[in-house]
Amino acid sequence: MPNLKVRVISARGLAADGDTTVKLKAGESKAKTKTVKKSATPDFAESFDLVVKETDVLSIELSHSKKVGAKGDKIGTVDLALKDLIKGKEKVSWEKLTNGAEIQIGLNPQDFGRAESASAPSPLLSSPPARGSGGPGATNSAIQQSIKAAAAALPPMPSEEEVNKQYEQVMAGLGFDSTFKHPTQYQKGIVNEISIEKKWAMVCQQKMIQNAKTTGKIEKTPQYWTAKLRTEGAQLSFLRDLRIAIGGEDLKWISSFVSAGGLESLCEILGTIEHTIQRNSTVNLNANAAKEDESIQQQNECIRCILVLMNNKAGMNGLVSGDKPVKRLVMSISAPEEIRIKLLKALTVVCLFSSEGHRRVLDGLVAFKNAKKEKTRFETVVNYLRRATDQDAQITYLSFINAIINSPDDLDLREALRTEFNNLGMEAILKTLKSTLNPEKDVDLETQIDTYEEEGKDDKKVLESRFSEIQVDVNSPSEVFEWLTSETKKMQLVPQWQGIMRDLLLMFLQSANPEIGAKSFLVACRLVRQVSLNKATVGINDNSQIDMNELLNSAAADLGKTPLTSKIADLEKELELFKKKMATTEIELRERDEKITLLRSESSSGGPPPPGPPPPPGGEEGGPPPPGPPPPPGSEGGPPPPPGPPPPPGEDSGGPPPPPPPGGPPPPPAPGGPPPPPGMGPPPPPGGGPIKKPPKKKPRATPAAKMKGLQWNKMPDNKIKGTIFEKFSFEYKGVKLDYSSIEENFSAKVIEAKPAEEKKPQVVQILDPKTWQAMSLYIAQFKTVSLPDLAKGLKELDRKMFTAEQVKVISTCLPSKEDIAAIKSYLQDGGDDSKLPIPEKLALEYDKISNLDQRLMAFNFLLNFDLKKADIVPDVDVLKQASTEVLSSSKLAQLLEIVLEVGNFINEGTPRGNISGFKLNSINKMVDTKSTDNSTTLLQHLVALLEKASPQTLQLKEDLVKVDQATRVSLQSLQAEMGSLTRDFNIVEKNMANFQEGEKFTAIMNPFLAKVKGDIERIQTSFTAMEEKYKEAVTFFGEDPKSCQPEEFFAMFSSFSGSIDAAIKANAEAIVNAEKNKRREEAKVKREADLQSKKKVGPEGQDSVVDELFGALKGGNFFKNRRAPTDAGKREPPPKDSPTNPFPVLRKTQNP
Repeated sequence: MPNLKVRVISARGLAADGDTTVKLKAGESKAKTKTVKKSATPDFAESFDLVVKETDVLSIELSHSKKVGAKGDKIGTVDLALKDLIKGKEKVSWEKLTNGAEIQIGLNPQDFGRAESASAPSPLLSSPPARGSGGPGATNSAIQQSIKAAAAALPPMPSEEEVNKQYEQVMAGLGFDSTFKHPTQYQKGIVNEISIEKKWAMVCQQKMIQNAKTTGKIEKTPQYWTAKLRTEGAQLSFLRDLRIAIGGEDLKWISSFVSAGGLESLCEILGTIEHTIQRNSTVNLNANAAKEDESIQQQNECIRCILVLMNNKAGMNGLVSGDKPVKRLVMSISAPEEIRIKLLKALTVVCLFSSEGHRRVLDGLVAFKNAKKEKTRFETVVNYLRRATDQDAQITYLSFINAIINSPDDLDLREALRTEFNNLGMEAILKTLKSTLNPEKDVDLETQIDTYEEEGKDDKKVLESRFSEIQVDVNSPSEVFEWLTSETKKMQLVPQWQGIMRDLLLMFLQSANPEIGAKSFLVACRLVRQVSLNKATVGINDNSQIDMNELLNSAAADLGKTPLTSKIADLEKELELFKKKMATTEIELRERDEKITLLRSESSSGGPPPPGPPPPPGGEEGGPPPPGPPPPPGSEGGPPPPPGPPPPPGEDSGGPPPPPPPGGPPPPPAPGGPPPPPGMGPPPPPGGGPIKKPPKKKPRATPAAKMKGLQWNKMPDNKIKGTIFEKFSFEYKGVKLDYSSIEENFSAKVIEAKPAEEKKPQVVQILDPKTWQAMSLYIAQFKTVSLPDLAKGLKELDRKMFTAEQVKVISTCLPSKEDIAAIKSYLQDGGDDSKLPIPEKLALEYDKISNLDQRLMAFNFLLNFDLKKADIVPDVDVLKQASTEVLSSSKLAQLLEIVLEVGNFINEGTPRGNISGFKLNSINKMVDTKSTDNSTTLLQHLVALLEKASPQTLQLKEDLVKVDQATRVSLQSLQAEMGSLTRDFNIVEKNMANFQEGEKFTAIMNPFLAKVKGDIERIQTSFTAMEEKYKEAVTFFGEDPKSCQPEEFFAMFSSFSGSIDAAIKANAEAIVNAEKNKRREEAKVKREADLQSKKKVGPEGQDSVVDELFGALKGGNFFKNRRAPTDAGKREPPPKDSPTNPFPVLRKTQNP
């Protein structure tokens, strides 16, 4: 490890200006400074760490070239011995080079060199002779006696050579060489009297002294103070002495104190004091007042000791590296305000120092919340800020809050922390603070308020940019849910998505303690957030992290199953479609083969074969009998001829059916004969007349017990014809059925009816299920209205009974004619009307109303006309007025002329210059043209010029009042609404001819139509005028009225006007920010001056971590400088040597 710090400071005495370089060499270590150009007195100010031995010599070589840029000439060297240096203390001196020039060098040995005191290792060699003691002779005698007395207790002496070697090391460590080149007067008398025994005694004594220092037996060492901490504890006087001692020591001493456990001991004592204060505050307040006051003083001194240690790197590293120190400090924030302010400043710096420090502060706040039994971890801090009246306290609280929120690099963590604070009322507190703010005096407070608000706005922009690719309002849970559901369907992840929803529900349902459920939910949110940001590791804290790649690999198998399942489903669909295509192809082929066979048969026989007689009733075919041959010409209306002869035995009866017999259907069978074929129905009586209904079809067997019943829907008899049921025989002759088995398994259970209960009559649903459900929901809105009154109200346009929405609903769910016919058929067949549900009964009521669909259309028009008129007329008026405004605005014309002039000026000498006009969308491109330094836009600069030359021109919004509203009007939709209104009026007016005069419907509609006819004509006239004015405006500004819609046309003017207002606001904010920055810079200079003055009075080698970091936070740009935005949610610190890095305390120890 490097053990010698070398500073090359400057040089002087060089002959002329030139390039200068310094080279260093000691043992195996080498170093070289940068080249300082064009200087006869170059300043290097560079530091190097070298690995050397105490006996090495440091060689310095300075090269200087008079010709700038030429190769350096060796003009001076010097060799410096290292053994005379003082350990741990820098020696700065001017050393003369071989040619007469001088170089300023600083040397600071780290683990070698003599002790800082010039005394010898023994009191025998370090104390001058006492007065009256007889002088040096007496002293020498005492030395001899002391050494002889101690000789017996010394360890065995090694060889003389080894003793001399160790003795020289001891003397060199104390700053002397073996010949005492610079001895004291006392030392001159004894230098020649040191025997080998004396040397060995001195070596042994120095070893004992060093051992005593290490074990804390010698005062003022870190080990001494650490040992005293464990014994003296929280004594007030001791803590004060310790604070003074720490404040006067250098960085190395403090580092040793922390390493020896001093900081940890202080934190343990602080915890004990805190416990004592809590105990005293709860027991006999009067009796313990004095004790409590002493404990508070002890607490104050203990915290001050810790703060002094924290004000350098070694102490801060020791504080952050342990589990307890930060927690102990946080647990003391309930101390009196004077102590609390110091404490919160330190904790603010801990948050800023490292991510580990930030995490430990949050952990401490959680522990504080649990100890105080508060609901949230930031409740106490926010309450302190709310009640604070002293401005320094307000600044400290706000700085601490800003450090907690904005220190993490994780955007989502910052947002979560900010949300916690906002939920505690931070926005209202800041509003109150701003209302009493004096910008000229309260610079630091204003800075912290701005930091809180500006960082929140910046983070919100980055957060929203994540979702810029999808058109979803991320603040709307319903929209996010719909989008996620849609995406999971596309990726075949619906089961997994549903599983996530169920798991989130279980977090609350399975936990008896609501707080545990909420914590589980927050843990899940944190993990999901980390996964969504593609973090390298996932976990709750740094100690429990899981590699993200391992998680992704574990999900690879499941991911493979999902597409496989989807692929299987797709293949099954393709297979099903292929089967359907195969079946269709087979049917087509079969039909083609049948046609070919028929054509061949006709071709071979010269005509179709003669038809055969119908098959006997109940035959296997079961089909209707083939009709007879066609009647001869002119024989219509004659008696039917007898049926033809039966076909010969064995002849196939599957040929084409013969033509029907002349004169109509065959005669009825003789009495007692077989029934007519199924589907033909009974023959009509002679002379015509109504067709009788067929007898009820009954099964072959009848059950002896009551059966459960099959809930099927009956097909009306009049719809049987042409269906498959027409082909079935009247008596069942199919497969033999085991009726006894059916009866045994499906007979109804005999349940003894309870006397108190009556069975509800079974209802019969006839309407289509969808229609039935819609009508049921509709009827439910009229619980106190009878069905006849409901139908009557619809017939007579009762506007008190119905709303426009209800009329619209019933218009879409009216029962069809087939539904009405089915209901009537049910009743005609003897059905029980008491078993009809309410929708079927209402359908019968509606069937009594003539021209129901036309009435409903008229009713809809009646109820909706005013609403449609209210939608159309304002939009027409807005478009007309907006068109007039842009045509007549003198400010707009003046601004467009200015834009044309400025554009030609900027584009002078280019193909884009010297134009006479521009497309209208060009007016909004000025915001994209940046200045040379990117600090402003062309529009902002133009606005700044006009604010001085012609400020009234910028008040464009005064001329364009309706333009912004016009951007939200669609001309196409307006045209469609106007057309629909006119068309509906014409249809309703035409339908009025179908209604009788005198009924209530016509008494309402005729006057209404007469009135609205004039309204529609006036709307149409206004609409036409609007279209002409709009066309004129669009053409006037050089756009195409056929393709340019109002949303696009007026949006250009609205955006231009809004950009002008934004530019005015931005210019005003720039002026305000310039004033703020000026005041902040003045405050910064003052803080830096104060900090430098503190350093001058402090011990050499100490840092000022707390002062410098807290001062940087007060500057206002701490977080902006520290973490420049990179990707979404990530902000990385600049390089350590960057000028924007606000961590000056992290450099090496400062030396003069």
